[in-house]
Amino acid sequence: MGRPSKFTKAIAEEICARLACGDSLRKICGSEDMPPLRTVMTWLSITPDFQQQYARARELWADAEFDAMMHIADTPQQGAKTKVGPQGKEVTVGDMIEHRRLQVDTRKWALAR
Repeated sequence: MGRPSKFTKAIAEEICARLACGDSLRKICGSEDMPPLRTVMTWLSITPDFQQQYARARELWADAEFDAMMHIADTPQQGAKTKVGPQGKEVTVGDMIEHRRLQVDTRKWALAR
């Protein structure tokens, strides 16, 4: 049967619903039941209603990302760091602040676009 390549309102709605909930377009288009990324980009360039629906979904995505950043910033993540040196292995357990900072900074960068 293959992946869909013909534009339908139902597929457009599913794409936009998943975008609004935080999925990336690349992830959505990687699903077997979704069209390839290139097809969706073509649809966006030739379908005004889909363009508007997509733009609104991206606004909702931004709201979801903002909520995710607040959650990441407010929720400590415990992890272990292993450092190997001349005296052997040293394991430190604590909040993974660098990892959380990277997650928030990446989202801030994406939202600025």
